[in-house]
Amino acid sequence: MTVAVFAGAISFGALVTLPPGTPNVNYSAKLLAVAANIFTCCMFVAMAIPYILRKEPRDSWPPPRKAMLCQIHVWTVIGLLIAGFVVLNILVIQFGQLSVCIAGISLLGVIPFWFAGFLYGERTEWWGKEVRPQRPIAESNPSMVYTATQRPVHA
Repeated sequence: MTVAVFAGAISFGALVTLPPGTPNVNYSAKLLAVAANIFTCCMFVAMAIPYILRKEPRDSWPPPRKAMLCQIHVWTVIGLLIAGFVVLNILVIQFGQLSVCIAGISLLGVIPFWFAGFLYGERTEWWGKEVRPQRPIAESNPSMVYTATQRPVHA
């Protein structure tokens, strides 16, 4: 989410300060505006994840449907970030930096494969056995309650 905030701010700032004499100023302004909007959308989709999980206890897994919804949001955020940076890389072509644009888009193309490979490694336990959270202390000892900071306190 931090990346989307900074990329959106930089895109919007560049849009506002774009000099009028810039070659293809209208096309450049349109690309900057699209990139800023994509990054803004990415930020709001990312902010939805904690909202979805706001009532779930931190020490246990969310229900399967909420977990799937959060996973869909994560992939949407990744897709929007990639799309925003592709738009910015296309803008780089306007300034005569074709090789930088090709390298940038190529590197962006690696991101989904990295995530898919990491997910495959988790599912096949290639990274090691997955450690799931243990039962909360409060369930095993009814005399304990949790404070707002999730520290157990004897009641």
